[in-house]
Amino acid sequence: MRKFLLLPLILIALSASSSEGYNSGTSSSAYAHFMMAVVYEDRGSLEDAYAEYLRVLEYDHENPTIYIKLALIDLKNNRIEKSVANLNKAGDYASSDIRIHFVLALIYSSIGKYDKAAGEYEKIVTIDPHDIMALASLADMYLLQKRVDDATAAYERLLEEEVDIPALRFNLGILYSKNGEIGKAIGQMEKVVELDPGFLQAYVTLGVFYEMDNNFNKAIEWYQRGLNIKPKDLKLLKILAQAYYKAGDIERAETTYKDLIQEFPQERGIYLDIAYFYIKNADYKSAEEALEKAEQENFNISEVYFLKGFLFFKLKKNGKAIDFFKKSLELRPKNAEAYFFLGAAYEEMDRWDLAVSSLKKAIEVDSKHADALNYLGYMYAEDGKSLEEAKLLIKKALEIEPDNGAYLDSMGWVYYKLGNYDRALEFLERAIEMKKDDSVVIEHLGDIYFKKGMLERALSQWQHAFQLSPEQEGLVEKIEKVRDKIGQ
Repeated sequence: MRKFLLLPLILIALSASSSEGYNSGTSSSAYAHFMMAVVYEDRGSLEDAYAEYLRVLEYDHENPTIYIKLALIDLKNNRIEKSVANLNKAGDYASSDIRIHFVLALIYSSIGKYDKAAGEYEKIVTIDPHDIMALASLADMYLLQKRVDDATAAYERLLEEEVDIPALRFNLGILYSKNGEIGKAIGQMEKVVELDPGFLQAYVTLGVFYEMDNNFNKAIEWYQRGLNIKPKDLKLLKILAQAYYKAGDIERAETTYKDLIQEFPQERGIYLDIAYFYIKNADYKSAEEALEKAEQENFNISEVYFLKGFLFFKLKKNGKAIDFFKKSLELRPKNAEAYFFLGAAYEEMDRWDLAVSSLKKAIEVDSKHADALNYLGYMYAEDGKSLEEAKLLIKKALEIEPDNGAYLDSMGWVYYKLGNYDRALEFLERAIEMKKDDSVVIEHLGDIYFKKGMLERALSQWQHAFQLSPEQEGLVEKIEKVRDKIGQ
């Protein structure tokens, strides 16, 4: 049984709920046993007291006070299940006694039974709809169970009771954001700032909410206001730099990162953040320089090696990329992302078996790695073998991301290889909606039109693909072939 951390509080509550004198109209024997139990308790002979209280119940079995007394002794002896049973029995005979439900809720929450704790707080709120403590505790229990809608409703009821405190509105704002109600979330968080202008986390959270709303300039404004409260907050400065990047202000993002190096020369990990920034901005030369400095710091070195691998992969230097992915995996063997890119690098070097084994390892580490599922499935489709396995892999990827254009294209290509051109067309037409300017998807759609005898449509798609990627192999030959067929 886990240590009972709330025991002192619960004992006080129980003592208060059973402090009244015992009145029994049933028999003098019941009263005599009760008084003997009290004497034993005063002497510290709890088990003797317990036995006497049980004797009382032989004469007066519907008296809630006796069950509470028994529960109190059970708690003192850490007999949690018996205590709960006796409290429930007391509740059977005194269902409107809020204190019994309150103590039961405390016990349940302390042993991790949040659903039962919530049930007890719900009973209290039914008895007294204006019990603020019960409403607040009920909201907490809902949060612990991730019951977002119920927690939101509980917090809204607290506001109706005119309980207007920053922490309450802060939590409510977070809940609104989880439900995608960003406008309401922002409204609550702005109210938090009004109530407590020094609440730094509210400024940060407002920035995050505005980012969720794709209003990066407004997010930057709130991050800057947060920095007015705490000018040298490392975490906030990093978030601000990322917000500048998302807003398209690359220059200010870079300046902020450089300022971070000046302000926090001893802080390890900043060069790693800067490397991420340069990679996202496709400035691979600067990224490589930042990663060299990050490696010298010897901080989170597995991530440094992974990023070096990713950098060389993007630069088409797959031999170097593979070396660094392997180094990263030596330090962090459960990194599915490293296995995925290792597999991709092997595939680009036409090292089929190593590519397949690496991608399978990525899926073994993370069965929901959609990119790995799709990549391996597409490899099988391109090879024209294991097509049923390819279909299964890509199906799993689509279950994770149903509207991913690349995955839809892969599934269409599997059906194309299977000779089911109607089904292939269904997937490719959906894929093209998501990836209108992807030359590979456009070429695949042209291939299907060609197989279905829709030659002019095939020509149109292939010409479009050629305009986007004139270096794409085989397109010129396909275009000339279909022109000959239709006499152009």
